[in-house]
Amino acid sequence: MSNTKHTPGPWTFGQTLNQGLAVWHSKVGGPDYVIAMHHGSGDQAYADVRLISAAPELLKALQQILSSAPITGLPLALEKDISHACNVVAKATRDV
Repeated sequence: MSNTKHTPGPWTFGQTLNQGLAVWHSKVGGPDYVIAMHHGSGDQAYADVRLISAAPELLKALQQILSSAPITGLPLALEKDISHACNVVAKATRDV
């Protein structure tokens, strides 16, 4: 997307030399960009970095779904879900 301000995906994760976990973006022919560091350990730490590393792809998928979803004539529960999804996308993409 042309208005994307975050570091583009894909993001990957792995263990660092100091036994922490990191999420990074590897640019072909350029430097790696560290997106996040996690100094925890165990299953929850790995779950956290997996979720963070999937963020760009999750955002793109949600934007694609919302751009093709009908706006009117939906059951109320689904309208609430779409409204929530719009709010989450706005949270991820708005200027601070």
